[in-house]
Amino acid sequence: MIKILTDSAADISFAEAKILGIDILPLKIVFPDRVYSQDIDITIAEFYQKLSTAEKLPSTSQANPGDYLPFFTAAKEAGDSVLVIALSGELSGTMQSAVLAKEMAGYEDIHIVDSRQAVVGQRLLVEYGVKLRKEGKSAGEIAAILLEARHRVALWGMVDTLKYLHKGGRLSTSAAMVGTMLHVKPIIAVQDGVIVLLDKARGAKGGMKSLLRMIDGKKDFDPTVPIYFGYSGADDQMGRTFQAMAEEEFAFTATSLHPIGSVVGAHIGPGAIAIAYLVK
Repeated sequence: MIKILTDSAADISFAEAKILGIDILPLKIVFPDRVYSQDIDITIAEFYQKLSTAEKLPSTSQANPGDYLPFFTAAKEAGDSVLVIALSGELSGTMQSAVLAKEMAGYEDIHIVDSRQAVVGQRLLVEYGVKLRKEGKSAGEIAAILLEARHRVALWGMVDTLKYLHKGGRLSTSAAMVGTMLHVKPIIAVQDGVIVLLDKARGAKGGMKSLLRMIDGKKDFDPTVPIYFGYSGADDQMGRTFQAMAEEEFAFTATSLHPIGSVVGAHIGPGAIAIAYLVK
């Protein structure tokens, strides 16, 4: 049996994970009052409500090898293969913890993939891995396919402000200054595993149009994988609006919309939208 394990940066709920037949390693969100685990003791909606009133921005805590070890030990005892699809190693030490835990477990049939992605980009690779497992591929074969495919994932986004990325240390001060401009919506992407600033647009509508132009410049879509949309915050309306615009512009048929949870939401804040797809 092939056990697929990802972390909560992919924003796959435990209910969804059960349907997909995968396991989720919950990452920690650290507020001054206590530490939370997404989908265990804080919902996504509760997180954004707490974020809106927090005097100090929360931080995130990477997984440690001890978090992975029970999964790996159980798989070793059962003789199962393990496929780990982790949050980008450039954004977190979670992936490296998986590597250390594999060494501690002393089990070779563990295959670790640095997704080089997060949120819907990471979800895309996880669900692609589930699809390949259904097709009868081995864990090693799936890992090899995903290691190639991760370089073909396009993940674009628009954030309401860059202050969260700056304060969380994910963006330089000079880049974050763009976010202080009135009504400017920064356009970002995940490239080579890190978050980069690509453009700035005037207002939400301008930002969505800028995203559509970005997609139009890289629209050799791989039809074997759906198009994934994401949104941060309590309201999904902006996400649905952008999803509808993109579906009309590019004649998408297989799409889905997902909330961006606390692990990445702590760094981008509410009011963000994203799209992820696989390029041929």
